[in-house]
Amino acid sequence: MRHAILRSLPLLAGCLLLLTGCWDRKELNNVAIVMGVGIDKGQGEEYKVTAQVIKPSPPNKGGGGGSELPTWSLTAKGTTVLDAINELNRISPRRLYWPHTQLLLLGRELAESGVGGILSWFERDRDSRSGTYIAVTHGRAEDLLNQKIELGNVPSKAIVELIESAIQRQLTSRRTTLRDFISVLSTPGIDAAVDVIDSRAIRGKVETYELRGAAVFKGDRLKGFLPSEEASTIEMASGTFKDAVINIPCPQEGMSGEVSFTVTDFQRKISMTLESGRPVMGLRMIVEGNLSDQSCPVRLLQEDLRSKVEAAIGQRIQQAVKTSFAKTSKWGADIFGVGRELHRTHPSVWRQQSQEWDRNLASAKLQPSISVSIRRSGLVLEPTPAGLR
Repeated sequence: MRHAILRSLPLLAGCLLLLTGCWDRKELNNVAIVMGVGIDKGQGEEYKVTAQVIKPSPPNKGGGGGSELPTWSLTAKGTTVLDAINELNRISPRRLYWPHTQLLLLGRELAESGVGGILSWFERDRDSRSGTYIAVTHGRAEDLLNQKIELGNVPSKAIVELIESAIQRQLTSRRTTLRDFISVLSTPGIDAAVDVIDSRAIRGKVETYELRGAAVFKGDRLKGFLPSEEASTIEMASGTFKDAVINIPCPQEGMSGEVSFTVTDFQRKISMTLESGRPVMGLRMIVEGNLSDQSCPVRLLQEDLRSKVEAAIGQRIQQAVKTSFAKTSKWGADIFGVGRELHRTHPSVWRQQSQEWDRNLASAKLQPSISVSIRRSGLVLEPTPAGLR
């Protein structure tokens, strides 16, 4: 028995050697971890790529520093994204490592000129992440990534946290990933919209970032911007509208103040009909929520006022839907997916109209129908007695 074990030792040792290595391992000391990348339009046909990398802690500080590490940003130009990235690798002391990239930020000028040319590398490279968030800024991506803020030393990480926590903050956010964006670009009859991120000045200087509605694309080109209230209608059309706050004026005639309504549940149903060959998309929405705040001193749960509040909320939503549809249709951007629904329900009509979809989209109709129900008045049944009249 003992001799059998001894004879097996060389074989076991060989197996252990095979299990202790990884052919494509990356030593952290040899790479620069990219957290965010910004792309701007350069001179002529050039792209300007900015990579934001985590700066390693000095050896004398060990690994127990602050909760966020400082960053280093480097910028290079190239006729393609890969050309610019190769140039970045030439000037970086360490090879750039992309699998941890959380943010792809596009400058406005680049987005307006078309982003199809920059997506090829992100689709093909094995180290890029399809779950990376994509956003647009009104200015230059390089400037925003290099903007120091008060909370957090990693700008790209702070922007991603703002996008991911938007629902909890009751803010409108598209939360579009690179995978989502590319999927929409390849789907006939629908166009993409992504979050807009800008810097925000407080007390006279830039201290933070803010979500500024949605950037609307037609194909791969930026066509315009929607403010937050109108941008929320994209979530309505996609059925993901929830935890948003809608403000309306006080329903009591002659009284000032506002009422805040928080959406807690949302359902939508889409239909498609034709009127003399013109597409008509019905958007039936059922909205439920709570009264979360009020500055007008009336008992809103009285039956007559409650009905007025529900009607006013419905009118507010309907107006936002009509306004955003009118704007984006004028740009030729089909963010509500009218063409996709026409393609699904009337494929032969879509084949006829898709050749001149800009003109046909401009003549299409969107008919929103909204039903609003107030379920409760926050955690209280009545407003503060001192404020009642």
